[in-house]
Amino acid sequence: MVFTKEAQAIKDRLGGENVLEYNIYNDELNYFTLIPGLFLNNKACRDISNLVKEQKIDIVHVHNYFPLITPRVFKVAKQLGAKVVHTLHNFRIWCPDAILYRDGCGICELCIKHKFPFFSLIFRCYRRSFLASFIVATASFYYKIMKFFSYVDKYIVLSGSQKRKLEQFGVDPEKLFLKPNFIDIKVLPPADKKDFIFVGRLEESKGIMLLIESWKKLSSDFKLVVVGEGPLMAKIKRLNLSDNIKLLGKQGHEQTINLISRSKYMIHPSVIYETFGLTIVEAMRCATPVIGFNIGTRQELILDGHNGFLTSPGLLAETINKAQGYKEYSVMSNNAYRSSEQFNKTDIINKQIDLYNELIRA
Repeated sequence: MVFTKEAQAIKDRLGGENVLEYNIYNDELNYFTLIPGLFLNNKACRDISNLVKEQKIDIVHVHNYFPLITPRVFKVAKQLGAKVVHTLHNFRIWCPDAILYRDGCGICELCIKHKFPFFSLIFRCYRRSFLASFIVATASFYYKIMKFFSYVDKYIVLSGSQKRKLEQFGVDPEKLFLKPNFIDIKVLPPADKKDFIFVGRLEESKGIMLLIESWKKLSSDFKLVVVGEGPLMAKIKRLNLSDNIKLLGKQGHEQTINLISRSKYMIHPSVIYETFGLTIVEAMRCATPVIGFNIGTRQELILDGHNGFLTSPGLLAETINKAQGYKEYSVMSNNAYRSSEQFNKTDIINKQIDLYNELIRA
């Protein structure tokens, strides 16, 4: 969704004839097609090479190379004279599972300093499979020894927190360009906002089980709506939840935004660093303050007591209870809306175009 909206915004700004998209989908992905694609000359790189040559492309901007495009595309584009930009939506280059998190353990950075991420094999990090982890770890090692990432001119990072983390990993600060995602939603929040909402994947790293355990400590008057699906859905359903927790499953984007706009608070209990926090910003655009943990991007987006509340896992129930009776809620709601204004489409796309121009002039 982020890629689609960004591509359309750039077309609107530069003209559709000046912006070409190359999309590849994983619908028919299997081990027999994955392994040759990861390591050998693949169709995606040939297609992009032909586009760069035939259309005289100046900028090749890659959002996601994994698994079928591969980082080889950076070298292909650069050797044909294009400038190369890569948006880092996750930590895939340094972590085979991309999120620097291990179920049952928490934040994990064991593989960062090793060219071959052998810890990912020990813990079966990718899809909880030794074979899948071995393939992805070997591919990661191959890309590093082939130095494909050295052909990237600029990495776009989505938050100051992500930028600082990558600098700790040894990435040249001069190669990092901070540009968050934008939001482009129009909503009129109702005057009477009530209850709490969670929006996200139902998996350990998103903190859903921690949230449900915290909810058991609250009065039955506290209502929680859960939007999303994931591997923990079956486990959650077996918990025989009380009536004050409602599971809605996956919803369309428009319906999700409507649900957020009617909610008094959104809870963002993710226990990973995250690279941005689009749902947080969208909630604030709906004048819905956010409760989140004091980690990573939440420290930038949520100003405690101003547009939401920062807390810790052990204090989540206490913070929710405090938020429910917060006397200055209307002020906080207005602050949340104003906080979202910095993520408007026009300013952020102009910043992205400025980066393109800078690279071309260079």
